[in-house]
Amino acid sequence: MTLSPVLIFAIDGLSGLSDAIRAVYPESEIQRCIVHQVRSSMKFVSYKDRKELSKDMKSIYTSPTEKAGLSALESLKEKWSGKYPHVIKSWEDN
Repeated sequence: MTLSPVLIFAIDGLSGLSDAIRAVYPESEIQRCIVHQVRSSMKFVSYKDRKELSKDMKSIYTSPTEKAGLSALESLKEKWSGKYPHVIKSWEDN
């Protein structure tokens, strides 16, 4: 049985899943599902900051180019890294 090639996997961040995918599909790109990324980021954010932080995160994943997305990530970092460093680290890692 031959496996069909898979180009991109959007995963939820489950521990070990990336390694398992790479073992079977070594040339595939693996990225974090944006829904899971946002939900994970908001887990420990104060309710009063959620709306504004969500808006700032949205500017990253709706950016028309990679350059614009990286610029939006830098803006998010400047604005929120003091209050929510774990959110910034998660976005930079994923």
